Amino acid sequence: MGTILGFFAGAATIALSAILAAGSGKAAVLALWNPSSAFIALGGCAASTIAAFGLKGVFSGLSAAGRALVKRPDPLHGIDAISMLADLGWNLGPAVAEDMLNEASDPFLRAGLEQAAFGGDEKELESFLATQMKAVEQLRGNQRAVWEFAANAADSWGAIGAFLGFAAALFFMDDPVLLKACLFSALASALYGLAASNLLMKPMARKLDIIDSFEAFRKECVCEALISVLAGESPEFAIKRLRNLITHSTDFF
Repeated sequence: MGTILGFFAGAATIALSAILAAGSGKAAVLALWNPSSAFIALGGCAASTIAAFGLKGVFSGLSAAGRALVKRPDPLHGIDAISMLADLGWNLGPAVAEDMLNEASDPFLRAGLEQAAFGGDEKELESFLATQMKAVEQLRGNQRAVWEFAANAADSWGAIGAFLGFAAALFFMDDPVLLKACLFSALASALYGLAASNLLMKPMARKLDIIDSFEAFRKECVCEALISVLAGESPEFAIKRLRNLITHSTDFF
């Protein structure tokens, strides 16, 4: 919600600044629009990003926006399954454990519980969960990289559009109308590139980085709790410690 609010607040700030500068409402906002400038700044940004990551990589990066825009599920949901499996599943066998796994909706927690419940020891569990975390972080790191690259590309293509506009203006020094159009196109290109970069792409990359860092920390806490319980530690104590760690880390959000 905060990401969307920030985007619209920034766009409104630009529009209000234009209105205050020009002294008129609708005309001032419409005056900011220049199709050719938008095409070179945003189209060039899209082209560079596709060239760097391919269509599949770009769509993967776009899909990651859901993590920043959609409300996150309760990070503590399902962790009581650790205690239930320790009390029942690990003592009574896979049949009971499989029923109890339904309590764990988080894929990472479920995978760890399956590994622990169906015969894995502490070292095997730690190795398995470490591999799972590495795979997820690799994917999410690539998705963040799409937004980070796009932000830099938007800045660069906005500058390219500005250079082209100023270069074109040199050929129309004797024509005030065309000179004004070229100068406006140059400034509009820079505006679109900087606005897209600083209002959308950089905030999105940063928000994903924060969310993914928290998720990585949460997975490490879950991994530690599972290994501790499997090694014989009291499930209640392990879950209490897990709850405290995760709860304190969510204060920022």
